[in-house]
Amino acid sequence: MRALRSVLLLFRFPPDFAGGGLQASRLMERLGAQGVEMRALTMAPDSVPAATRERAFGGEVRRFRVFGGPWTQDILLSLKAGLWLLLRSDWDLLHCSGFSYFGVLPVLVAKWKGRPVLIKTTVLGRNGAFNPGRSWLARKLLGVYARADVIVALSQALEDDLRGQERVQSRVLQIPNGVDTELFRPARGDERARARAAFDLDPAATVIVSCGMLYPRKNVAALVRSLSVTTTRPLCLVVAGPPGPDAAYLAEIDEAIAAVPEGVEVRLVGGLEPERLAELHRAGDLFVLLSRAEGLPNALLEGMASGLACVASDIPGAADVLDERGGGVLVPLDDAAELAATLDRLADDPAERVRLGSRARQRIEDEFALDRIAERYRALYDEMLASGSTS
Repeated sequence: MRALRSVLLLFRFPPDFAGGGLQASRLMERLGAQGVEMRALTMAPDSVPAATRERAFGGEVRRFRVFGGPWTQDILLSLKAGLWLLLRSDWDLLHCSGFSYFGVLPVLVAKWKGRPVLIKTTVLGRNGAFNPGRSWLARKLLGVYARADVIVALSQALEDDLRGQERVQSRVLQIPNGVDTELFRPARGDERARARAAFDLDPAATVIVSCGMLYPRKNVAALVRSLSVTTTRPLCLVVAGPPGPDAAYLAEIDEAIAAVPEGVEVRLVGGLEPERLAELHRAGDLFVLLSRAEGLPNALLEGMASGLACVASDIPGAADVLDERGGGVLVPLDDAAELAATLDRLADDPAERVRLGSRARQRIEDEFALDRIAERYRALYDEMLASGSTS
């Protein structure tokens, strides 16, 4: 019996930095280990001058060269990936991560060929999970994606939003992101001290870890400004993530850093390899994610898996994880005083941090371990192929 052959379509994929791409690469590795032949179709990053094909993440990665702004890149990726799918017959299922114009032609090709289509939603933004806007073109986009056999929602808010869309007739179910619980784990023995030394962090400081690209949705400038309201000293915030494309926002972050008071330090360490990122978590006392919108944030899951007490903005996605069973605290968006008070309280209470960190780790092991999530996708693949595609 031949292996199941899945095509994973997404806009950004490592080495490009994006949470959806990182999650997809890890899922691809796990599914490959379970006997699924995985191919990823994505755009080539700016550092790659031409289209490439390589073996990576347990499967094959095809990178298509595109150019122009985001909208143009979307359309070109749609055309090139759709043509690739049209001319090939050695694939069984299309798994599209995220929805935008890059998936329109590939989804239509898959449906024309009678192949099942799975769409994974990623972010609940201002227009909802499945409503990209009110233009004629956006409505056409919604019509194409509504033909998917299965739509996977990352969080309860995403699932509710999808079920509330009248034109969505697809089967909707919730499968969260997964986290590598062997890589992201609590510090053992003297690992915390060694990790602090590796990052040249003050052993006496309360260390806050945060992760994400430096752009407005991740709200890093607001997090930095909130540190000026805290009373904990010495206090160090370490932010891991590459610069975003918004130069004005990067300048805003720099201005906020320049204004922090004495006894407060902010480190921007850039994008880190997974092993190095896991080491940074083991150096921390707290993890904070102050995003304005998320699907189900990988960064928060990794902070929880690392056994850190976590603080996050009270938004859909984060609230799915840090509920009454979670290991942390939700704070209202744009409430710097409440955030600062929460950070000071946890900084002054090591026992509470340990309690919350232990609960966070247990929650991840029980519900979000990557191997478990991969098994759910494998079972869903098998079910979709067994039941056949619907047009």
